[in-house]
Amino acid sequence: RTSRSYTSVFISTMHRRGTEVGLTVDPVKINSVAEFGTLQEVGKKVMSVERSRDGVVSAKLLGTTKAEHDGIVYYTIEYESESSRGNKHFVATVAINDRKLYVVTAQVSCFAAHDAFLLPQMQEP
Repeated sequence: RTSRSYTSVFISTMHRRGTEVGLTVDPVKINSVAEFGTLQEVGKKVMSVERSRDGVVSAKLLGTTKAEHDGIVYYTIEYESESSRGNKHFVATVAINDRKLYVVTAQVSCFAAHDAFLLPQMQEP
């Protein structure tokens, strides 16, 4: 795939259509995802962007978590999206280190609504 990102890698499986894991690295001007917003704010921003995508009928935030390791803040956001291209379940983890934004996203085609597979409930930091 072509991308405007600094670096992008996407891996998909032939055994389960619609399953993909991707890593994107982009240069940024901030030092932490916390500077971009709280976990709650970033979750809302992700949902806003997802809902604005072409063909998306609905998107539902399923859960969020915040972690910190060696001074790096990690936000994980889990959500489902219903679109004209099918229903998908996403888990994305974002972090910033050395002014580079790292986003790891896993997606899988349709799970039953409300069945979160990674984060059991919405959690506030």
